[in-house]
Amino acid sequence: MAVKTENRVQSVLVKYFMDLQVDPDTPYPEELGDMNQSGIDFEVSKLYEYMRKDTTCRDPYIMDTISEHDIIRLFESPDDNIRISALLSIMDKRIPQLQLGARV
Repeated sequence: MAVKTENRVQSVLVKYFMDLQVDPDTPYPEELGDMNQSGIDFEVSKLYEYMRKDTTCRDPYIMDTISEHDIIRLFESPDDNIRISALLSIMDKRIPQLQLGARV
């Protein structure tokens, strides 16, 4: 379930979140498809923990009325609230079982 990188264990979802920042076409993490709801809940909690510790984003939101193309353009925003919200929005669109809209 977790991936070890740079002497630090990261969740599959955190790795996907970080990879999306580099390449918006990063493939869906297949490991999530095999997880039960408690595993997904754990992954989402690790993602939010990462966001609290490693970003200045304190007010994320889901952009559910904006096209994926327009959201991806916001990945480069210098405002962490906008950039992180854009990343979460793409993840919410691509992996609906995470139910990020209900968790933000």
